[in-house]
Amino acid sequence: MKQLKTLNLMWDGDPNDSGHVRHVLDKLEPDVNMEYLFIYGYGGTRFSDWVGDSSFSRIVSMELSRCKYCTSLPPLGQLGSLKELTMPEWREWISDQGMQAFPCLQKLCISGCPYLRKVLSNHRLPSLTTLEIEGCRQLVTSFPRCPIIDEIKLDDGFGFLHLLLGRLPSGMHSLEVARCYSTDSIPKEMEQIGCFLTTLEEIEMENCDSLKCFQLELFPRMKILRISKCSNLEFICEHEGPLEDLTSLHSLKIWECLKLESFPKGGLPASCLTELQLFDCADLKSLPEHMNSLLPSLEDLRLFLLPKLEVFPEGEEMLLPSTLASLEIWSLKTLKSLNYSGLQHLTSLEKLTIIDCPNLQSMPGEGLPSSLSSIEIWRCPLLDQRCQQGRGEDWLKITRIPNLHINGYKIHQP
Repeated sequence: MKQLKTLNLMWDGDPNDSGHVRHVLDKLEPDVNMEYLFIYGYGGTRFSDWVGDSSFSRIVSMELSRCKYCTSLPPLGQLGSLKELTMPEWREWISDQGMQAFPCLQKLCISGCPYLRKVLSNHRLPSLTTLEIEGCRQLVTSFPRCPIIDEIKLDDGFGFLHLLLGRLPSGMHSLEVARCYSTDSIPKEMEQIGCFLTTLEEIEMENCDSLKCFQLELFPRMKILRISKCSNLEFICEHEGPLEDLTSLHSLKIWECLKLESFPKGGLPASCLTELQLFDCADLKSLPEHMNSLLPSLEDLRLFLLPKLEVFPEGEEMLLPSTLASLEIWSLKTLKSLNYSGLQHLTSLEKLTIIDCPNLQSMPGEGLPSSLSSIEIWRCPLLDQRCQQGRGEDWLKITRIPNLHINGYKIHQP
């Protein structure tokens, strides 16, 4: 078995004799060249000596799952090449291997551990770059120091965010926080993070009920911002004037924030923004005015479930950027018409997608931008009839488009 690289050991059902199960695991000791080990449903009270032995110097990934009778973990810190470790349930993570256990550990995912309270608080994880914590509501101790960590994802962690502050390097680039239902901790912690983690480039917030205002001005180097399902979000900036320092942001996605009312009062002059997505923001009264000057680099615009739009674009004030290459409008139930004056100058527009707009009556009477090479239309019954090949009233407006799809079918021009 010297060529064995991956070993999966699985037990089905509760054991009648934990000593016998331990004896079986002893006899299944693989060759030290193994790289991946998965143990599921093991019923012994402790693992065999070979699990975690330093001779297995090539193990890079290990998962221990449903081993509910074990009272302690093997000395996994001795595995010098271990990079990925999965352990669904335990209460305390302590180590007697010195201050730098797991010297090569790069990615740590702690998921579904509702009883976990302590995690190596007095140790360092010198190689850790990615940390993911999900469903660990009882964590009460500070996390190990991570001098080079670059990415953190916290899911259903409640107030765990404050345990990380002061133990992270100032050069971290990515932060994701999901399902944080605490009353008022998120605004305070985000303000502290903005002051401490000055190099953050990517932030994602999901299901954070206490987030009423995302202080966009705190993160001048941010490149990607995603906010979704934050039920109380009303604003994405407290700043009254223009955000002149917001020159790095190139992707902004806001999904299912039903109370979002408007964009920053001073506008959104993100000169590098190339992608903007707005999905199911029921209280959003209007899109940013003068988008062509505020977003001069915008290439991809996607609008989903904005219930108050009847005409798009809205008059001469909402002039779309001429750099726009892709435009997607989806489930705009009240949309009745496309405004030619707001579309005619889009000389870079290549793709137009219209989905589930049941009241959209027709294409613009004056036609579409000549740069268009692709149109997709889905679930738009009134528009479907007018775009019928050869006989629809709008057929001549789209017949020159080389890639034309209606309800999933490609229309072949004669």
